Amino acid sequence: MNGLKVDDQVVAQVLIESAYGSDEATCAKYGVSLRSLQRYRRRLITDDSLAKIVERKREAFDRQWATTLNRAIGKATSAIEAIAGEIAKDPKQASKNPAILEALAKALYTCASVKLANRVIDARISAGRFDANDDEIDKTSELSN
Repeated sequence: MNGLKVDDQVVAQVLIESAYGSDEATCAKYGVSLRSLQRYRRRLITDDSLAKIVERKREAFDRQWATTLNRAIGKATSAIEAIAGEIAKDPKQASKNPAILEALAKALYTCASVKLANRVIDARISAGRFDANDDEIDKTSELSN
């Protein structure tokens, strides 16, 4: 944003979205540099006002994610149960198209992994470990890419 003072609401949004996605994509979306993002992360550690805004935005973001994710996990689980029930009734069903059950299981695994990554991100933010140089945060970021 070319040296201009960025509103704390925008800074908080950039921090939240970068925690859930890639730094590069978030920076491009908001027109900020990676250096600015790193500066925002350092500022988050010492600026209580910004930390409160980030926490409120994170809670709202989490509620939205949780609703969507829980619904997807529920649907995937129900579909797996239905297919497993059909296979139990007629074991030949498994040999006809085992790829369907495998695909649903992978989808459920993906949803559960996203939920776990979300918990890791929450723990990092809550502990004030929002440092761009934190290897564990980098690994969590890789999960979401």
